[in-house]
Amino acid sequence: AEPASDPSAALASAAPARAASGRQAAEASSSSGTGTQSRFHRAVAAQEAKAQRIADRWAALEESAAQARPAVEDIPSEEDEELESSSMYGRAAIERILGGRLEEERAIEGMA
Repeated sequence: AEPASDPSAALASAAPARAASGRQAAEASSSSGTGTQSRFHRAVAAQEAKAQRIADRWAALEESAAQARPAVEDIPSEEDEELESSSMYGRAAIERILGGRLEEERAIEGMA
Protein backbone atom coordinates (compact mmCIF):
# COMPACT_ATOMS: atom_id res chain seq x y z
CA ALA A 1 0.00 0.00 0.00
CA GLU A 2 1.16 3.56 -0.71
CA PRO A 3 1.87 5.96 2.16
CA ALA A 4 -0.95 8.40 2.95
CA SER A 5 -0.68 11.64 1.01
CA ASP A 6 -1.18 15.15 2.37
CA PRO A 7 -4.89 15.55 3.32
CA SER A 8 -4.88 19.24 2.33
CA ALA A 9 -3.80 18.29 -1.21
CA ALA A 10 -6.67 15.83 -1.42
CA LEU A 11 -9.14 18.51 -0.28
CA ALA A 12 -7.71 21.05 -2.74
CA SER A 13 -8.06 18.64 -5.66
CA ALA A 14 -11.61 17.71 -4.61
CA ALA A 15 -12.81 21.34 -4.40
CA PRO A 16 -12.80 22.03 -8.18
CA ALA A 17 -14.60 18.74 -8.78
CA ARG A 18 -17.30 19.67 -6.25
CA ALA A 19 -17.68 23.14 -7.80
CA ALA A 20 -18.00 21.65 -11.29
CA SER A 21 -20.55 19.10 -10.12
CA GLY A 22 -22.52 21.91 -8.42
CA ARG A 23 -22.59 23.91 -11.65
CA GLN A 24 -23.64 20.84 -13.60
CA ALA A 25 -26.44 20.17 -11.13
CA ALA A 26 -27.61 23.79 -11.38
CA GLU A 27 -27.55 23.63 -15.17
CA ALA A 28 -29.40 20.31 -15.16
CA SER A 29 -32.12 21.59 -12.84
CA SER A 30 -32.54 24.82 -14.79
CA SER A 31 -32.62 22.99 -18.13
CA SER A 32 -35.10 20.39 -16.90
CA GLY A 33 -37.68 23.11 -16.40
CA THR A 34 -38.46 22.22 -12.79
CA GLY A 35 -37.32 25.65 -11.63
CA THR A 36 -36.44 24.36 -8.18
CA GLN A 37 -32.95 25.56 -7.47
CA SER A 38 -31.37 26.00 -4.11
CA ARG A 39 -30.55 29.50 -2.95
CA PHE A 40 -26.89 28.74 -3.49
CA HIS A 41 -27.42 27.76 -7.13
CA ARG A 42 -29.57 30.84 -7.77
CA ALA A 43 -26.86 33.04 -6.21
CA VAL A 44 -24.14 31.39 -8.31
CA ALA A 45 -26.23 31.82 -11.46
CA ALA A 46 -26.89 35.48 -10.61
CA GLN A 47 -23.17 36.14 -10.03
CA GLU A 48 -22.24 34.43 -13.30
CA ALA A 49 -24.88 36.45 -15.17
CA LYS A 50 -23.60 39.66 -13.58
CA ALA A 51 -20.01 38.81 -14.51
CA GLN A 52 -21.10 38.13 -18.10
CA ARG A 53 -22.96 41.46 -18.31
CA ILE A 54 -19.86 43.29 -17.03
CA ALA A 55 -17.63 41.46 -19.53
CA ASP A 56 -20.04 42.34 -22.34
CA ARG A 57 -20.02 46.02 -21.33
CA TRP A 58 -16.22 46.12 -21.26
CA ALA A 59 -16.05 44.48 -24.68
CA ALA A 60 -18.51 47.04 -26.08
CA LEU A 61 -16.54 49.93 -24.55
CA GLU A 62 -13.25 48.63 -25.95
CA GLU A 63 -14.81 48.19 -29.38
CA SER A 64 -16.30 51.71 -29.42
CA ALA A 65 -13.02 53.21 -28.16
CA ALA A 66 -11.11 51.42 -30.92
CA GLN A 67 -13.52 52.78 -33.53
CA ALA A 68 -13.32 56.32 -32.11
CA ARG A 69 -9.52 56.50 -32.34
CA PRO A 70 -8.42 58.21 -35.53
CA ALA A 71 -5.71 56.61 -37.59
CA VAL A 72 -2.46 58.47 -36.99
CA GLU A 73 -0.24 59.10 -39.96
CA ASP A 74 3.41 59.59 -39.11
CA ILE A 75 4.56 62.09 -41.70
CA PRO A 76 8.04 63.51 -41.15
CA SER A 77 8.21 67.27 -40.83
CA GLU A 78 10.90 69.57 -42.25
CA GLU A 79 12.46 69.74 -38.78
CA ASP A 80 12.82 65.95 -38.70
CA GLU A 81 14.77 66.00 -41.94
CA GLU A 82 16.97 68.86 -40.72
CA LEU A 83 17.74 66.99 -37.50
CA GLU A 84 18.67 63.82 -39.35
CA SER A 85 21.07 65.53 -41.72
CA SER A 86 22.57 67.79 -39.03
CA SER A 87 25.76 67.06 -37.16
CA MET A 88 24.34 68.86 -34.12
CA TYR A 89 22.78 66.99 -31.24
CA GLY A 90 21.45 67.65 -27.76
CA ARG A 91 21.04 71.20 -26.51
CA ALA A 92 22.56 72.80 -29.63
CA ALA A 93 20.13 70.99 -31.94
CA ILE A 94 17.13 71.91 -29.82
CA GLU A 95 18.10 75.57 -29.63
CA ARG A 96 19.19 76.12 -33.23
CA ILE A 97 17.05 73.79 -35.33
CA LEU A 98 13.89 73.53 -33.25
CA GLY A 99 14.03 77.01 -31.74
CA GLY A 100 13.79 75.64 -28.21
CA ARG A 101 15.20 77.11 -25.04
CA LEU A 102 16.81 75.44 -22.04
CA GLU A 103 15.05 76.51 -18.85
CA GLU A 104 16.97 74.44 -16.31
CA GLU A 105 19.97 72.18 -16.54
CA ARG A 106 20.40 69.37 -14.04
CA ALA A 107 23.41 67.14 -13.55
CA ILE A 108 22.77 63.40 -13.77
CA GLU A 109 23.59 61.63 -10.53
CA GLY A 110 27.11 60.24 -10.57
CA MET A 111 28.19 62.54 -13.42
CA ALA A 112 29.78 65.93 -13.04
